[in-house]
Amino acid sequence: MFHIIDIFEKDNKDAKYIQDAFLKADFSAGKMFTVGYGADHKKEDTYLDLKNNQEMLADLPDPSHPYHNHYKKQSYYGKSSHMMKKMVDDCWELRHQTCWNFHTDFIFSKYLTGGYYHQHVDSQKMGKRRTDYSVTIFINEPYDYEGGELCIDVGTQEVKFKLPAGKAILYPTGIKHRVSEVTSGERHVCVFWLESAIQDVRIRDIYRGLDAIGNKYVSQPNAGELISKETYALKHQLLRHYANYQS
Repeated sequence: MFHIIDIFEKDNKDAKYIQDAFLKADFSAGKMFTVGYGADHKKEDTYLDLKNNQEMLADLPDPSHPYHNHYKKQSYYGKSSHMMKKMVDDCWELRHQTCWNFHTDFIFSKYLTGGYYHQHVDSQKMGKRRTDYSVTIFINEPYDYEGGELCIDVGTQEVKFKLPAGKAILYPTGIKHRVSEVTSGERHVCVFWLESAIQDVRIRDIYRGLDAIGNKYVSQPNAGELISKETYALKHQLLRHYANYQS
């Protein structure tokens, strides 16, 4: 269900730029709003005290602006997004686990001392895209801050993640989760969402199994034995989900 994936190494130059951008770029409060109705029965945005964090400002003109691409390349957000996209696109493990078709824009989020994100469920749709997976990439080190764990519900248990810089946690969108309060220091992360090319979760699991066989075992001396075990498991997974036995 959860996968910890390496996105960048500690000595990666692009990663160092992004880490530096968290210290130099402009941020704004990442407030959460919900649509409500006022006394006149008209729709209005109501502030919901769900989170207390800050998000790096895109600070870009409208895409139709003739100098949009120029400003995008020069801004902290634009450069950071470009560099992060390259690292994400090059990450084979992320593609293997999700068979992703699309990912949203990146949100570079900063939690100062006292910052938090109460328990919530991410939206099943971002714009016109389905959200199948949520991703949090840790930008700074765990010793840079106290608290600030990503807490994810698994049944009746809460699993907590606080990973080294460069590592990401991947999990299915729709699971309840929260960010515990940062009691000292600053927590820096990049979050985004992925749409898989395979909508059916069960078929996606089977695809991952086949993909793993093709990439992990074929060149090994005992490939036949390993592949036999994997294909046996996949065969029964297919039967469990799709067989229609008649008594």
